[in-house]
Amino acid sequence: MTTKNFTARCSWGARADDPAKLAEYLRRNAEAFSALGPMLRSWWVADSLYEYDFVPLVHARHSLAAIVEHGVQCDDENEPEPLGGYRCTLANSPKASPTSVGLAMHGGVPKGERFFGNGCVLTTAYGVVPDPALIAYPLFKSMMMAMVKTWGASCATAFSNELSARWQRAKRDNEPVFDPSWMTYLSAPMLALVDPPEGVLCEPTPDGGLLMIAAEETFDANNPEHMAAAWAICDAVAPITMSEFFQW
Repeated sequence: MTTKNFTARCSWGARADDPAKLAEYLRRNAEAFSALGPMLRSWWVADSLYEYDFVPLVHARHSLAAIVEHGVQCDDENEPEPLGGYRCTLANSPKASPTSVGLAMHGGVPKGERFFGNGCVLTTAYGVVPDPALIAYPLFKSMMMAMVKTWGASCATAFSNELSARWQRAKRDNEPVFDPSWMTYLSAPMLALVDPPEGVLCEPTPDGGLLMIAAEETFDANNPEHMAAAWAICDAVAPITMSEFFQW
């Protein structure tokens, strides 16, 4: 296997969550991940209060809200700008390894913004060959959907860096909302804007949304069937515009 990264990201609409609420979401997300297996059992937080050293999350439970608050967006003068939201990063290991993943959160933005929206990004370690078990379809799907459930996301996608290298930016609203993906989730309001693709596995979710899946195995950008399904998903969700994306 080549050194490739896998990513799952989710987004939600404008929501003025304060640092305490964001800290609670982060704790719940870590707990949901921990329940998925031994590789995800322990979690660490990048402690922005102490030069971003990673500390065990269990030791930072009472200071997590302060850590999130310290990650406030700053303006060009380096002054706090709470309307820009807050950032915080978790990881299942303080060091990069084949089984490590990081979760970067940006939340608390009260108004939909193109470059400062609310969301989380889960990534495998850069420059490290990921453990096949970590990027196996069942586990990676479960991690993405745990993010969706925890944060009340309006949409989510999963992809590899080999797939993202093949994205072709369209001339629609400057750039598309969605690109070809391994998996794409839409909440019920977003789902109402599109027609599910034919010939692609589509799983209804308990919240009334839909999960579209290009491959029930680890995605391979060199597999023509995987790529065809990824593009079919992209074409299906193309009607969603940027303004509609930030509405939810």
